[in-house]
Amino acid sequence: MNELQHFPEPDKTTVTSTNSMPTDQLVRFMGETHVARLGTINSDGWPHVTPVWYVWEGEGALIILGESRRHLRNLQRDPRVTLCVDEDYRIARGFSAGAQAVVIRGTAAIDHDGERLQAVYAKEAERYLGPEGAQDPAYVAAVASERRVLVVLTPVHIVSWDFT
Repeated sequence: MNELQHFPEPDKTTVTSTNSMPTDQLVRFMGETHVARLGTINSDGWPHVTPVWYVWEGEGALIILGESRRHLRNLQRDPRVTLCVDEDYRIARGFSAGAQAVVIRGTAAIDHDGERLQAVYAKEAERYLGPEGAQDPAYVAAVASERRVLVVLTPVHIVSWDFT
């Protein structure tokens, strides 16, 4: 008699090799509109983590930061960063709905190309605010309130999971 072999469901509480995203899914997920959490290292060694908007381009993340931001000061001293992008569908739709996430450990570099910064502004505005986002008066005022720089995050290690 042949016994049916039982393969357990992919774990929905931790990362495993069976629930990591294939590259094409990871790229698609990172191209969707999600808020990320950016982690940098304070001068006292403690992590500094805040939500940020980002644009996924190629194999890295582009983030616009104001010149007065703690993240930027931290990156100028120590370029190591972590970026976490996730959606937990279980909260609104029940546990079986699952969750998806990408956590990137990498290095950050400041890009001084003003044209590239403007292009990323346009992409960011459209992504988070819609097709006319770059003309939104509140967005324009916020952007104009402080000089900003483009930060390019280059991944060193990526972990992803899909519990959906």
